[in-house]
Amino acid sequence: MRPNKHQPVVFPPAAATARESPPQERPQAPRKEQARGMPACPAAITEAPPKKQARGVPADDLHCTPSDLGVCCLCLEDSPPPVQAGCACRAAAGLWHFDCLFRAVKACFERKRKRNYAWMFTCQTCEQPFTGRLRMQLAEAWFDSVHARPEDDMERLTAAKNMGNCLCREARLAEAGDVLGRVWAVESRVLGPEHQHTLTTANDYATALVKQKKNAEAEEIFRHVLEVQRPVQELPHENTLIFKSNLAGCLYGQQKCAEAERLLREVLEIRMRTAGGQHPATIGIVCKMAQCMACQGRYAEAEALAAEALATQGRVLGVEHPDTLSTKSILAKCMYKQQKHVQAQEHWTEVLAGRKRVLGDAHAVTQATARNLAHCFSKRPGQAE
Repeated sequence: MRPNKHQPVVFPPAAATARESPPQERPQAPRKEQARGMPACPAAITEAPPKKQARGVPADDLHCTPSDLGVCCLCLEDSPPPVQAGCACRAAAGLWHFDCLFRAVKACFERKRKRNYAWMFTCQTCEQPFTGRLRMQLAEAWFDSVHARPEDDMERLTAAKNMGNCLCREARLAEAGDVLGRVWAVESRVLGPEHQHTLTTANDYATALVKQKKNAEAEEIFRHVLEVQRPVQELPHENTLIFKSNLAGCLYGQQKCAEAERLLREVLEIRMRTAGGQHPATIGIVCKMAQCMACQGRYAEAEALAAEALATQGRVLGVEHPDTLSTKSILAKCMYKQQKHVQAQEHWTEVLAGRKRVLGDAHAVTQATARNLAHCFSKRPGQAE
Protein backbone atom coordinates (compact mmCIF):
# COMPACT_ATOMS: atom_id res chain seq x y z
CA MET A 1 0.00 0.00 0.00
CA ARG A 2 1.43 3.34 -0.97
CA PRO A 3 -0.31 6.21 0.84
CA ASN A 4 -0.92 9.49 -0.96
CA LYS A 5 1.69 11.87 0.36
CA HIS A 6 -0.31 14.95 -0.59
CA GLN A 7 -3.52 14.31 1.33
CA PRO A 8 -3.95 17.23 3.76
CA VAL A 9 -4.54 16.78 7.46
CA VAL A 10 -6.00 19.44 9.72
CA PHE A 11 -3.11 21.06 11.60
CA PRO A 12 -4.60 23.08 14.49
CA PRO A 13 -3.02 26.45 15.42
CA ALA A 14 0.03 26.05 17.61
CA ALA A 15 -0.15 26.73 21.31
CA ALA A 16 2.59 28.51 23.23
CA THR A 17 5.88 26.71 22.66
CA ALA A 18 7.73 25.10 25.51
CA ARG A 19 11.47 24.86 25.95
CA GLU A 20 13.39 22.93 23.34
CA SER A 21 14.49 19.34 23.81
CA PRO A 22 18.04 18.89 25.11
CA PRO A 23 20.74 18.54 22.43
CA GLN A 24 21.16 14.99 21.21
CA GLU A 25 24.42 13.06 21.04
CA ARG A 26 25.52 10.98 18.06
CA PRO A 27 25.60 7.25 18.94
CA GLN A 28 29.03 6.06 20.00
CA ALA A 29 30.63 2.69 19.42
CA PRO A 30 28.96 -0.02 21.50
CA ARG A 31 30.57 -0.54 24.86
CA LYS A 32 30.13 -3.32 27.33
CA GLU A 33 28.00 -2.62 30.37
CA GLN A 34 27.04 -4.79 33.28
CA ALA A 35 23.51 -6.10 32.70
CA ARG A 36 20.84 -5.34 35.24
CA GLY A 37 19.12 -8.27 36.86
CA MET A 38 15.80 -8.95 35.14
CA PRO A 39 13.24 -11.74 35.38
CA ALA A 40 13.66 -14.59 32.92
CA CYS A 41 11.63 -14.82 29.72
CA PRO A 42 8.48 -16.91 30.04
CA ALA A 43 8.46 -20.41 28.63
CA ALA A 44 7.11 -20.47 25.10
CA ILE A 45 4.16 -22.64 24.18
CA THR A 46 3.63 -25.27 21.57
CA GLU A 47 4.95 -25.30 18.04
CA ALA A 48 2.76 -24.80 14.98
CA PRO A 49 0.46 -27.75 14.27
CA PRO A 50 1.53 -30.16 11.52
CA LYS A 51 0.45 -29.42 7.99
CA LYS A 52 -2.86 -31.07 7.10
CA GLN A 53 -3.73 -32.74 3.82
CA ALA A 54 -4.80 -30.07 1.30
CA ARG A 55 -8.36 -30.10 0.04
CA GLY A 56 -9.07 -28.84 -3.46
CA VAL A 57 -11.61 -26.12 -4.15
CA PRO A 58 -14.58 -27.46 -6.16
CA ALA A 59 -14.53 -26.61 -9.87
CA ASP A 60 -17.83 -24.73 -9.57
CA ASP A 61 -16.23 -22.39 -7.03
CA LEU A 62 -13.13 -21.47 -9.02
CA HIS A 63 -14.65 -18.15 -10.05
CA CYS A 64 -15.19 -17.18 -6.39
CA THR A 65 -12.71 -15.20 -4.36
CA PRO A 66 -11.28 -16.55 -1.08
CA SER A 67 -13.41 -14.01 0.79
CA ASP A 68 -16.54 -15.51 -0.80
CA LEU A 69 -15.45 -18.96 0.36
CA GLY A 70 -14.05 -17.88 3.76
CA VAL A 71 -10.77 -19.68 3.06
CA CYS A 72 -7.09 -19.11 3.80
CA CYS A 73 -5.55 -16.94 1.09
CA LEU A 74 -2.53 -19.28 0.90
CA CYS A 75 -3.90 -22.84 0.97
CA LEU A 76 -7.49 -21.96 -0.11
CA GLU A 77 -8.93 -24.22 2.60
CA ASP A 78 -11.76 -23.32 4.95
CA SER A 79 -11.06 -25.78 7.78
CA PRO A 80 -10.12 -24.80 10.38
CA PRO A 81 -11.68 -21.35 9.86
CA PRO A 82 -8.95 -18.87 8.83
CA VAL A 83 -8.13 -15.89 11.02
CA GLN A 84 -8.18 -12.22 9.99
CA ALA A 85 -4.58 -10.99 10.05
CA GLY A 86 -5.55 -7.62 11.53
CA CYS A 87 -3.27 -5.69 9.17
CA ALA A 88 -4.64 -3.31 6.51
CA CYS A 89 -5.57 -6.09 4.04
CA ARG A 90 -9.27 -6.68 3.48
CA ALA A 91 -11.29 -9.80 2.78
CA ALA A 92 -9.36 -12.39 0.71
CA ALA A 93 -5.89 -10.96 1.31
CA GLY A 94 -6.45 -10.76 5.06
CA LEU A 95 -7.52 -14.35 5.86
CA TRP A 96 -4.82 -16.78 6.94
CA HIS A 97 -4.29 -20.04 8.72
CA PHE A 98 -1.63 -19.47 11.32
CA ASP A 99 0.34 -22.59 10.37
CA CYS A 100 0.28 -21.63 6.66
CA LEU A 101 1.66 -18.17 7.38
CA PHE A 102 4.30 -19.45 9.82
CA ARG A 103 5.57 -22.07 7.37
CA ALA A 104 5.67 -19.48 4.58
CA VAL A 105 7.79 -17.12 6.67
CA LYS A 106 10.13 -19.91 7.73
CA ALA A 107 10.52 -20.93 4.08
CA CYS A 108 11.48 -17.35 3.20
CA PHE A 109 14.06 -17.43 6.00
CA GLU A 110 15.63 -20.57 4.53
CA ARG A 111 15.78 -19.18 0.98
CA LYS A 112 17.15 -15.73 1.84
CA ARG A 113 20.76 -15.29 2.86
CA LYS A 114 19.85 -12.20 4.93
CA ARG A 115 16.76 -12.72 7.05
CA ASN A 116 14.20 -9.97 7.51
CA TYR A 117 12.70 -10.59 10.94
CA ALA A 118 9.91 -8.11 10.21
CA TRP A 119 8.29 -10.88 8.14
CA MET A 120 7.26 -12.44 11.46
CA PHE A 121 5.01 -9.55 12.42
CA THR A 122 4.48 -7.42 9.29
CA CYS A 123 2.25 -8.14 6.30
CA GLN A 124 4.29 -8.11 3.08
CA THR A 125 1.25 -6.97 1.05
CA CYS A 126 0.11 -3.84 2.90
CA GLU A 127 3.35 -3.36 4.89
CA GLN A 128 1.42 -2.92 8.15
CA PRO A 129 1.90 -5.00 11.32
CA PHE A 130 -0.31 -7.97 12.03
CA THR A 131 -2.54 -7.52 15.07
CA GLY A 132 -4.74 -9.59 17.34
CA ARG A 133 -4.76 -13.36 17.69
CA LEU A 134 -2.70 -14.16 14.58
CA ARG A 135 0.20 -11.94 15.63
CA MET A 136 0.22 -13.48 19.12
CA GLN A 137 0.26 -16.99 17.66
CA LEU A 138 3.17 -16.06 15.37
CA ALA A 139 5.08 -14.54 18.29
CA GLU A 140 4.62 -17.61 20.47
CA ALA A 141 5.62 -20.05 17.73
CA TRP A 142 8.64 -17.99 16.70
CA PHE A 143 9.97 -17.73 20.24
CA ASP A 144 9.29 -21.42 20.81
CA SER A 145 11.42 -22.25 17.77
CA VAL A 146 14.48 -20.33 19.04
CA HIS A 147 14.21 -20.26 22.85
CA ALA A 148 16.73 -23.12 23.28
CA ARG A 149 19.48 -21.03 21.68
CA PRO A 150 21.99 -19.02 23.74
CA GLU A 151 20.55 -15.96 25.46
CA ASP A 152 22.59 -13.57 23.30
CA ASP A 153 21.55 -15.12 19.96
CA MET A 154 20.24 -12.26 17.80
CA GLU A 155 17.19 -14.06 16.43
CA ARG A 156 16.26 -15.21 19.93
CA LEU A 157 16.54 -11.63 21.21
CA THR A 158 14.39 -10.33 18.35
CA ALA A 159 11.78 -13.06 18.87
CA ALA A 160 11.66 -12.34 22.61
CA LYS A 161 11.27 -8.60 21.98
CA ASN A 162 8.42 -9.27 19.56
CA MET A 163 6.84 -11.56 22.16
CA GLY A 164 7.03 -8.82 24.78
CA ASN A 165 5.39 -6.28 22.48
CA CYS A 166 2.59 -8.73 21.68
CA LEU A 167 2.00 -9.37 25.37
CA CYS A 168 1.79 -5.62 25.88
CA ARG A 169 -0.85 -5.30 23.17
CA GLU A 170 -2.77 -8.15 24.80
CA ALA A 171 -2.76 -6.18 28.10
CA ARG A 172 -0.60 -8.84 29.79
CA LEU A 173 1.56 -6.02 31.08
CA ALA A 174 3.51 -7.69 33.90
CA GLU A 175 4.64 -10.48 31.55
CA ALA A 176 5.51 -7.93 28.86
CA GLY A 177 7.66 -5.94 31.28
CA ASP A 178 9.53 -9.08 32.37
CA VAL A 179 10.32 -10.13 28.81
CA LEU A 180 11.29 -6.70 27.51
CA GLY A 181 13.37 -5.92 30.60
CA ARG A 182 15.32 -9.14 30.13
CA VAL A 183 15.99 -8.38 26.45
CA TRP A 184 17.08 -4.83 27.32
CA ALA A 185 19.56 -6.15 29.88
CA VAL A 186 21.09 -8.67 27.46
CA GLU A 187 21.33 -6.19 24.58
CA SER A 188 22.95 -3.60 26.86
CA ARG A 189 25.62 -6.16 27.75
CA VAL A 190 26.16 -7.64 24.29
CA LEU A 191 25.55 -4.70 21.91
CA GLY A 192 26.17 -1.76 24.22
CA PRO A 193 23.71 0.65 25.87
CA GLU A 194 23.74 3.08 22.91
CA HIS A 195 23.13 0.58 20.10
CA GLN A 196 19.96 1.16 18.07
CA HIS A 197 18.53 -2.25 19.04
CA THR A 198 19.15 -1.52 22.71
CA LEU A 199 17.50 1.90 22.51
CA THR A 200 14.49 0.47 20.70
CA THR A 201 14.05 -2.19 23.38
CA ALA A 202 14.36 0.44 26.11
CA ASN A 203 11.59 2.37 24.36
CA ASP A 204 9.39 -0.75 24.23
CA TYR A 205 10.05 -1.47 27.91
CA ALA A 206 9.10 2.11 28.84
CA THR A 207 5.91 1.79 26.78
CA ALA A 208 4.94 -1.23 28.88
CA LEU A 209 5.60 0.83 32.02
CA VAL A 210 3.28 3.59 30.75
CA LYS A 211 0.47 1.08 30.34
CA GLN A 212 1.08 0.01 33.93
CA LYS A 213 0.71 3.67 35.02
CA LYS A 214 4.41 3.85 35.96
CA ASN A 215 4.80 7.11 34.06
CA ALA A 216 7.62 8.70 36.07
CA GLU A 217 9.94 5.71 35.54
CA ALA A 218 8.95 5.52 31.87
CA GLU A 219 9.58 9.25 31.33
CA GLU A 220 13.16 8.87 32.61
CA ILE A 221 13.82 6.07 30.11
CA PHE A 222 12.22 7.93 27.18
CA ARG A 223 14.30 11.05 27.87
CA HIS A 224 17.45 8.94 28.09
CA VAL A 225 16.93 7.27 24.71
CA LEU A 226 16.15 10.66 23.13
CA GLU A 227 19.38 12.11 24.49
CA VAL A 228 21.38 9.24 23.01
CA GLN A 229 19.49 9.09 19.72
CA ARG A 230 20.55 11.59 17.07
CA PRO A 231 19.60 12.20 13.42
CA VAL A 232 21.83 10.31 10.99
CA GLN A 233 20.81 12.51 8.05
CA GLU A 234 19.20 15.90 7.55
CA LEU A 235 15.88 14.59 8.88
CA PRO A 236 15.55 12.90 12.29
CA HIS A 237 16.00 9.15 12.45
CA GLU A 238 12.76 7.16 12.38
CA ASN A 239 13.45 6.01 15.93
CA THR A 240 13.68 9.63 17.09
CA LEU A 241 10.14 10.26 15.88
CA ILE A 242 8.90 7.11 17.61
CA PHE A 243 10.67 7.97 20.87
CA LYS A 244 9.30 11.53 20.86
CA SER A 245 5.78 10.32 20.17
CA ASN A 246 5.96 7.80 23.01
CA LEU A 247 7.42 10.38 25.40
CA ALA A 248 4.47 12.61 24.54
CA GLY A 249 2.09 9.79 25.43
CA CYS A 250 3.89 9.35 28.76
CA LEU A 251 3.63 13.09 29.50
CA TYR A 252 -0.06 13.02 28.59
CA GLY A 253 -0.54 10.28 31.17
CA GLN A 254 0.92 12.64 33.78
CA GLN A 255 -1.33 15.55 32.71
CA LYS A 256 1.67 17.38 31.18
CA CYS A 257 -0.43 18.05 28.11
CA ALA A 258 1.18 21.27 26.87
CA GLU A 259 4.65 19.71 26.56
CA ALA A 260 3.13 16.56 25.09
CA GLU A 261 1.32 18.58 22.41
CA ARG A 262 4.51 20.48 21.55
CA LEU A 263 6.40 17.23 20.96
CA LEU A 264 3.55 15.83 18.87
CA ARG A 265 3.49 18.94 16.67
CA GLU A 266 7.20 18.52 15.98
CA VAL A 267 6.68 14.90 14.99
CA LEU A 268 3.54 15.62 12.95
CA GLU A 269 5.29 18.30 10.90
CA ILE A 270 8.02 15.85 9.90
CA ARG A 271 5.59 12.98 9.29
CA MET A 272 3.54 15.17 6.95
CA ARG A 273 6.65 16.01 4.91
CA THR A 274 8.12 12.53 4.77
CA ALA A 275 5.15 10.13 4.84
CA GLY A 276 2.06 12.15 3.94
CA GLY A 277 -1.28 12.73 5.57
CA GLN A 278 -2.70 9.25 4.95
CA HIS A 279 0.18 7.23 6.37
CA PRO A 280 -0.84 5.26 9.49
CA ALA A 281 2.05 6.76 11.49
CA THR A 282 0.90 10.29 10.63
CA ILE A 283 -2.69 9.56 11.59
CA GLY A 284 -1.50 8.01 14.83
CA ILE A 285 0.13 11.32 15.78
CA VAL A 286 -3.09 13.19 14.95
CA CYS A 287 -4.99 10.86 17.30
CA LYS A 288 -2.53 11.51 20.12
CA MET A 289 -2.92 15.25 19.56
CA ALA A 290 -6.69 14.85 19.87
CA GLN A 291 -6.15 13.12 23.22
CA CYS A 292 -3.92 15.97 24.43
CA MET A 293 -6.51 18.56 23.42
CA ALA A 294 -9.26 16.62 25.18
CA CYS A 295 -7.05 16.45 28.29
CA GLN A 296 -6.96 20.27 28.25
CA GLY A 297 -10.73 20.55 27.88
CA ARG A 298 -10.58 21.50 24.16
CA TYR A 299 -13.19 18.92 23.24
CA ALA A 300 -14.48 20.55 20.04
CA GLU A 301 -10.97 20.73 18.53
CA ALA A 302 -10.24 17.21 19.67
CA GLU A 303 -13.48 15.94 18.15
CA ALA A 304 -12.65 17.50 14.78
CA LEU A 305 -9.19 15.94 14.71
CA ALA A 306 -10.43 12.53 15.82
CA ALA A 307 -13.23 12.54 13.23
CA GLU A 308 -10.80 13.30 10.40
CA ALA A 309 -8.33 10.68 11.60
CA LEU A 310 -11.12 8.11 11.89
CA ALA A 311 -12.25 8.69 8.30
CA THR A 312 -8.70 8.20 7.01
CA GLN A 313 -8.03 5.11 9.13
CA GLY A 314 -11.27 3.54 7.95
CA ARG A 315 -10.06 3.84 4.35
CA VAL A 316 -6.41 2.92 4.95
CA LEU A 317 -6.53 0.32 7.74
CA GLY A 318 -10.16 -0.84 7.76
CA VAL A 319 -13.05 -0.16 10.11
CA GLU A 320 -12.17 -2.96 12.57
CA HIS A 321 -8.42 -2.41 12.76
CA PRO A 322 -7.43 -1.91 16.44
CA ASP A 323 -6.09 1.59 15.71
CA THR A 324 -9.34 2.59 13.99
CA LEU A 325 -11.36 1.32 16.94
CA SER A 326 -9.12 3.26 19.36
CA THR A 327 -9.69 6.47 17.40
CA LYS A 328 -13.44 5.91 17.38
CA SER A 329 -13.27 5.50 21.16
CA ILE A 330 -11.42 8.84 21.45
CA LEU A 331 -14.12 10.46 19.32
CA ALA A 332 -16.83 8.96 21.53
CA LYS A 333 -15.13 10.35 24.64
CA CYS A 334 -14.94 13.85 23.11
CA MET A 335 -18.65 13.70 22.29
CA TYR A 336 -19.51 12.39 25.75
CA LYS A 337 -17.66 15.31 27.37
CA GLN A 338 -19.75 17.70 25.25
CA GLN A 339 -22.99 16.06 26.46
CA LYS A 340 -23.54 14.40 23.07
CA HIS A 341 -24.53 11.18 24.78
CA VAL A 342 -26.52 9.68 21.92
CA GLN A 343 -23.66 10.01 19.40
CA ALA A 344 -21.11 8.84 21.98
CA GLN A 345 -23.22 5.77 22.74
CA GLU A 346 -23.49 4.91 19.05
CA HIS A 347 -19.71 5.07 18.60
CA TRP A 348 -18.93 3.09 21.75
CA THR A 349 -21.47 0.46 20.72
CA GLU A 350 -19.62 0.01 17.42
CA VAL A 351 -16.25 -0.03 19.19
CA LEU A 352 -17.43 -2.68 21.65
CA ALA A 353 -18.76 -4.91 18.86
CA GLY A 354 -15.51 -4.57 16.92
CA ARG A 355 -13.30 -5.23 19.92
CA LYS A 356 -15.28 -8.32 20.86
CA ARG A 357 -14.64 -9.72 17.38
CA VAL A 358 -10.99 -8.64 17.18
CA LEU A 359 -9.78 -8.96 20.78
CA GLY A 360 -12.41 -11.13 22.47
CA ASP A 361 -14.80 -10.54 25.37
CA ALA A 362 -12.21 -11.13 28.09
CA HIS A 363 -9.62 -8.61 26.84
CA ALA A 364 -9.04 -5.71 29.25
CA VAL A 365 -9.61 -3.12 26.51
CA THR A 366 -12.92 -4.74 25.54
CA GLN A 367 -14.07 -4.69 29.14
CA ALA A 368 -13.06 -1.02 29.55
CA THR A 369 -15.12 -0.19 26.46
CA ALA A 370 -18.13 -2.00 27.95
CA ARG A 371 -17.81 0.10 31.11
CA ASN A 372 -17.61 3.33 29.10
CA LEU A 373 -20.71 2.36 27.14
CA ALA A 374 -22.65 1.48 30.29
CA HIS A 375 -21.70 4.78 31.92
CA CYS A 376 -22.65 6.73 28.81
CA PHE A 377 -26.00 4.93 28.59
CA SER A 378 -26.77 5.84 32.20
CA LYS A 379 -26.34 9.53 31.35
CA ARG A 380 -28.96 9.55 28.61
CA PRO A 381 -32.27 11.22 29.52
CA GLY A 382 -34.72 8.78 31.06
CA GLN A 383 -32.06 6.07 31.66
CA ALA A 384 -30.81 7.04 35.11
CA GLU A 385 -32.36 5.02 37.90
